[in-house]
Amino acid sequence: MSSRNRKWATWALIAVMAVAECELATRCFWKFMYGVPFFKNEQVMCLYYPEAKLMLQKKIQQDPKALQVLVLGASVMTAQYGNIPRLLGSAITRGSGRPVQMYNISRSSLSSRDSLIKYKNLGDYRFDLVIFYHGINDTRANNVPEADFRDDYSHYGWYDAVNALDRHPEMKWISLPFMLEYLRISISAKLGLKKYMPSEWPDENWVRREGPVQTEGAFLKNLEEILMIAKRRGEKVFLMTFCHYKAAGYSREAFERGELDYAAIKRPQPFPIELWGDANFIPKALDVSNQVIRRLAAKHQALFLDMERVIPKKGDYFIDFCHFSSKGVVAFKDVAAIYLLKNWSALKS
Repeated sequence: MSSRNRKWATWALIAVMAVAECELATRCFWKFMYGVPFFKNEQVMCLYYPEAKLMLQKKIQQDPKALQVLVLGASVMTAQYGNIPRLLGSAITRGSGRPVQMYNISRSSLSSRDSLIKYKNLGDYRFDLVIFYHGINDTRANNVPEADFRDDYSHYGWYDAVNALDRHPEMKWISLPFMLEYLRISISAKLGLKKYMPSEWPDENWVRREGPVQTEGAFLKNLEEILMIAKRRGEKVFLMTFCHYKAAGYSREAFERGELDYAAIKRPQPFPIELWGDANFIPKALDVSNQVIRRLAAKHQALFLDMERVIPKKGDYFIDFCHFSSKGVVAFKDVAAIYLLKNWSALKS
């Protein structure tokens, strides 16, 4: 070997050793800081989506005798706000005699983008039905200047991180590429090099009060990708429009004083519309998302229930703009169960 080749070989060996040391350091970071198994760094996703942890870790066994139902949603679908999926599963079993194994990976504050990422990573499972119920949290992403809006919602720090993770399926084998992006995002946020949309209440200076609904295209893209994945996997999707009710005379002050006709309740916590944005703009944005759901349901021949037009817009059905009272929970469950018992072909086989 010539001296020149030996020099290149030496530098190549040094580079490989440096990468290996960085990879080792990365795995140690996730292991000792967050408990991620040393040889399973793809489970970093479980840190972001603990509600789907057991599924992402492939620790849940599917019952071949039961109908397999996956629920993709946010707070309205959680146990905290009435546990609609559990009630719906029980109603289907009573009405059809078929056992239902329900996988509810919904969580408060999440959007259609989160459900897309989770669903993409559940390819080792097969479902007879995928229930999609989103809308309100996507509208919140409008609260950013137009120049800063991103269709993948990466104007949120949260989505900048989970999108980076989604871009790195090689995490099974090497975790360093994602770690470099993770460091970029973390350092940018800490040093103020990039201003992200707040993760809780919107920035008052950024609240969108008029103009086009920026999230329309993003919501459409997220939902359509879910529908396309389901088609490739041979899974049926059940879409519902998102229910909402803005009480007459609404203002944040009147809401917080309990002067509106929403069902009175302290737990679970009801929220004013301003958590998502301007009280006049958010209903408009949600109506746009519902129109997207209607269009895509027809285009992809999904099971579809226009729930927003079915549930009465009355205060005794809601505790706030989008969360149901106990009466609303029962009404939602009953309407969905009746529809599925009549229209879901799997119940007729």
